[in-house]
Amino acid sequence: MVAAVLAVAVGAYLLREPVRNYLIQPVFTAFWYLNQIYGMLPQKFVWTLLMLLGAAFGIHSLFQSRERPRYAPLPPPYYTSRVETWEKWLQDADHGELYKLKITTEMGDLLLRTVAERSQISYGEARKQLQSGFIPAPAQAVELVNNTPLTDDLSPLLRAWKRFRRGKNQNEIYRQMEALVGYLETELEV
Repeated sequence: MVAAVLAVAVGAYLLREPVRNYLIQPVFTAFWYLNQIYGMLPQKFVWTLLMLLGAAFGIHSLFQSRERPRYAPLPPPYYTSRVETWEKWLQDADHGELYKLKITTEMGDLLLRTVAERSQISYGEARKQLQSGFIPAPAQAVELVNNTPLTDDLSPLLRAWKRFRRGKNQNEIYRQMEALVGYLETELEV
């Protein structure tokens, strides 16, 4: 690094005369001549020339063709609702543990948010009350909440691995979902 800086400094010192003679002096001389010519011209002539140039550019832009390339409009994006997403995850739950984890996490989260909203308590307090049995809920729903990772949990892969090793089958997940949906329907009076 020091060698590069030193090489640049030595190169600049050696090239100072050629740069001054062949670059700086001709540029300043050209600017001096242009300034002398500008000083000799009457100001009315300069301003008339500038006005004519401005008018010419304005007229040219008015009559210029405005053909712009036409692009096909983009199709509107398709957004899926939460229910559609859950339905897809339920259909794909037999393909892998990830979908099971996603759907149980989402449904447990929905249960906790519903209980927290209805009871006017925090999310964490709703979790504690459901786990302690203070709020009556079906056992399958409480099991979903117990299997739902905390929002500040840093090991979702570890939880997925534990579930995989535990070997939950598809029917068990459907039973949990049915119990949870039934509980939420009664809570929300649907």
